[in-house]
Amino acid sequence: MASQEYYREYSRKRRANETPEQREKRLAYARKQTRKRYANETPEEREVRLAKKREYDRKRRANETPEQREKRRLYERERLANETPKQRERRLASVKRSDEKRRANETPEENELRLAKAREYHRQRVANETPEEREVRLARRRENSRKRYEKKKREKNEQGT
Repeated sequence: MASQEYYREYSRKRRANETPEQREKRLAYARKQTRKRYANETPEEREVRLAKKREYDRKRRANETPEQREKRRLYERERLANETPKQRERRLASVKRSDEKRRANETPEENELRLAKAREYHRQRVANETPEEREVRLARRRENSRKRYEKKKREKNEQGT
């Protein structure tokens, strides 16, 4: 036990004195090792690992203070605002795949419950939004509607020719 504490303290001091290049190199190596470890795990091991991660994240979020929650949300907003189009595309595709997988395995009752929760959440958001947020939401809605209309029109013209 003492050796673990010694190593932990030694690592902490070493990391505190490393240059940005050394830090980047260390983190890149850690990412590579993690990818290698994940590539060799069985589906059962992967499921266990992800279940443990979900439980850990759930407990961590349940116990965070309002300041910690705001700091986490701010970090997430910055990360999403600075992601490249390719990163955004990958993230959205991943979300879409997981949603499709979840929907494929849910019962009609679970489906109805999920949709009811989503409707209630949306109703609350609309009720609590400021006039500026409402204007932004409606402008985004009009823009997306216009894009869908143009896409449909384009596809119809391509079928006609």
